[in-house]
Amino acid sequence: MDDHVKFDCSEQDLTALPALPANMTKLNAQMNKLPSLKGIDGHVGVQVLDASDNAITALGEELAGCAALEELLVYKNDIKEVGKAVNGANLPALKVLNLFNNKLRKLPEDVSTLGGLEEVNLAANKLMMLADGHFTGWGHVKILQLCERPARSPSPPALPCPRSERRLPARRKPQ
Repeated sequence: MDDHVKFDCSEQDLTALPALPANMTKLNAQMNKLPSLKGIDGHVGVQVLDASDNAITALGEELAGCAALEELLVYKNDIKEVGKAVNGANLPALKVLNLFNNKLRKLPEDVSTLGGLEEVNLAANKLMMLADGHFTGWGHVKILQLCERPARSPSPPALPCPRSERRLPARRKPQ
């Protein structure tokens, strides 16, 4: 019997998470009408949580027990607040945090303790200012998206290749 369970409840018009398998490692709950992630608490083995394209307004205590969580994908929601429970002590394995296209105005400084992050997307939010402290613990981040690229932005002009002032010696003809 497989110990790892992928649970797919996407595109069901759900307004609450259903009963979830205790041994679930991946949850796909995207494209529903979920106002929160209530019901995920206590699922210590979940590694991937995709709750994108819902109506979630806040992240917080419900994630505190998800110590194995590596990917949190909650883009295209109505998230206005990320609670202090979203921190390195509660989510030590978190590598991917995608909060693209929400309504965030600020982040708690506790997100700086998410030291395992490798990819963070905060673009298309209403963030006004981020303190330097938000990034202090993010030494492993390889991809950080803070603003989205305009869809119709022209390609940057190509720079001319500089001419070398040093000339190569003339080739000698073989004798």
